[in-house]
Amino acid sequence: MSRFTLTENIRRFRALLAQNVDPARRRTVEMLLAEEERKLARHGDADAPQDSRIDQGGN
Repeated sequence: MSRFTLTENIRRFRALLAQNVDPARRRTVEMLLAEEERKLARHGDADAPQDSRIDQGGN
């Protein structure tokens, strides 16, 4: 999977977690987010999930 796809998935999952979602959906999204962050770390870019561009929606 490309770095771009991984970072976009991380951005989307974080945006979903910022919303008021039911507990079951929150657990699912948290699990998906953790998996994408692991994939990105294995991709050789462990610092990217903390990148402010991802956290702040690309600003």
